[in-house]
Amino acid sequence: MILSSCEDYLDVEPTDRVSGSSVIKSLGDLEYALNGAYSILNDNEYYQGNYTFTGDLMAEDFYSDENGGGKLEDIYSYRRSTSTLEAELFQTVYLGINHINSSLEKGAKLSLTEDEKDKYEALVAEFKCLRALMHFDISKMYGPIYSTLGHGDIHDDAKSIYILEKTIEDPQNVNYRSTTKEVYNFVVSELSVNAPLLSKEKRNGYLNYWGAKSLLARVYLYMAEYQNAYNIAKEIIQDSDYELIDMDDYVVSWTKDFTDESIFELSVLPNNPGSINSIGYLCLSDGIMGYRSIVASNHFLDLRDEHSADVRFELLQKGFDNEGDFDGWYPMGKYPGRAGDVFLNNPKLVRLSEIYLIAAETALYVDPSNSGYYLTEIRKRRTNVDSEKYLTSCSLDDVLFERRLELFCEGHRVFDMRRNFKTIVRYEDDIDELGDSPDDENTGGEIDFDWYKNIYPLTDREIEFLPFVDRLNEQNPGY
Repeated sequence: MILSSCEDYLDVEPTDRVSGSSVIKSLGDLEYALNGAYSILNDNEYYQGNYTFTGDLMAEDFYSDENGGGKLEDIYSYRRSTSTLEAELFQTVYLGINHINSSLEKGAKLSLTEDEKDKYEALVAEFKCLRALMHFDISKMYGPIYSTLGHGDIHDDAKSIYILEKTIEDPQNVNYRSTTKEVYNFVVSELSVNAPLLSKEKRNGYLNYWGAKSLLARVYLYMAEYQNAYNIAKEIIQDSDYELIDMDDYVVSWTKDFTDESIFELSVLPNNPGSINSIGYLCLSDGIMGYRSIVASNHFLDLRDEHSADVRFELLQKGFDNEGDFDGWYPMGKYPGRAGDVFLNNPKLVRLSEIYLIAAETALYVDPSNSGYYLTEIRKRRTNVDSEKYLTSCSLDDVLFERRLELFCEGHRVFDMRRNFKTIVRYEDDIDELGDSPDDENTGGEIDFDWYKNIYPLTDREIEFLPFVDRLNEQNPGY
C-alpha cells in the first residue's frame, strides 16, 4: 500500500541514480551497489536537500516564504496534501530501501571464499544499517514519535510506515502499515545486530561502527530509552577517536570535510556535485544566486542578540535580494561549500556534539550529577560568557536550548520539541505575530506536539489501492 504511490518506479532495474544492484557477481559489484544506497541518502529530496531543513522549517527558528519561490514554503506552513506529487521524499526513501533489499538478495547468491566472508558480512551489515536509518527517517514524517505514544491525541498503537525487508515484486500489491512500535523495534534490532560488524576505523563518506552506534543512540532517545542511549553516548565519547571542535575553529570547520567531530558524513564529489536544489543553494542568498528558502526568524535573531558572544550565531550571514538589498539572515555559514563552491556541501548526519547532547539529556534521567558536565563540554567550546554555568544546575530546557543552538538547520528542532511534549510557539495572537511568513496562519501560531498536521498524510494513490473498508483506518488521523 505504502509503495503504490510509486506505481512501477520500484519495478525497474536501478539506473545511474541507484547504481549497482542490477548485476552482482562479485564482492566488488556488491560494494558498487552499496554506493547506490549512499546516492539515495545524497538525493536532493533527502539529506542533500529538503529533508535536512524539514525539522527546522516545521519549528519556530527558520521559515520559508515567497522569497524562495515557494520552494519549501509548504513545509513551513504545514500545508499538507494527499496529492501524489507530495510523496517525493517518500518515494525516494523507499527506492533506496528497495535497492538495498535487491542488493542483499542478489549478494546472498554469491559464491565466496573463506577470505571473502568477513568482508561480505561487513557489507551486508552496512546495507542493513542504512536500511534502518531510512526506515527511521521516514517514520518521523508519516507516523508519531515513539515517546509520544499514548500521550495527548496520539494513540498507543498508532501506525507508522510499512517495514520493507524484501524487494517489491508487484508494486500494486496491498501492504498494510506497521505500528510505530514495530518500526522502532525493527530499527533498533537492525542497528544493534549489525553495528558490531562494522569497522571502528574512520571511513570518510561511509558508515562505521561509531556512526551506526550514534544512530542507535538517537533512536533510543526518541523512544525515551534513556539508559540505553546514555550508555552508547558514553561509549562513543570515551572510546572513539572523535573530538569536539574548539571555539576558534568552529566556524571555519563548516568549510571543511570530515573534521574530527564528524562521525557520519556523506561525500559530495566535484565530479558529482549537488544541484540548485541542494542544501547549499537552498539557503544561499547573495543577490544573484540562491533560493533564499531558509531564513532566520525573529525568534532566532532575538536569541542571537541575547547571546552575541556565542560563536554558533556567526554561521548566520546577511542575505541580499536580486536588487542587492538586505533580505534577512540565512544559515549560509553552515553550508558554504568546499572552496566556496556552494554545490559541494557534505551533509553531516551525525556530529560528536550531538552525542554529547544525547549524553546530557539522558543523564538527566539516569545520572543527573553528570548531565551538566556533558553540556558544559560543548558550551565552553562555543562561548566565553558563563561557559560553565551548567555545572551548577542543568535542566531539560537547558539541554533543548543548547540543541537549538548547536544543531540548527540540521533537521532536529521540531522532533526535539515533539518527543518532549513541547509546544512550538511562533506567535500567540494576531497582534504578536512576527510576520515571518504570510502563510503562517495555517499553524495558528502555536503547534502542539500532538497536532495531526505534524504527521504527513498518505497520498490518494496509496489509499485508492486499498479495499474501501480499510481506507479510513489506514489514513493518518485528521485527513
